[in-house]
Amino acid sequence: MEKNANMYSRVAAAIIVAAAIVVAAYIWSSHNRYDIVVGDGIIAYEVDRKTGKTWYIRGDRKNPHSK
Repeated sequence: MEKNANMYSRVAAAIIVAAAIVVAAYIWSSHNRYDIVVGDGIIAYEVDRKTGKTWYIRGDRKNPHSK
């Protein structure tokens, strides 16, 4: 019976560690998702690294960038 309890505790610990790794990877990828690229003049572009979508930022306005 003691072997089963020991095995279950190791399995539970492995599941907790795996879940922590998944959460940490998600937080890290969300933190580095967007990039601001300075264009010419007063226009800057925001690039979503995950989807590839872009927006141009001019002053206090953010508009989708059409290709």
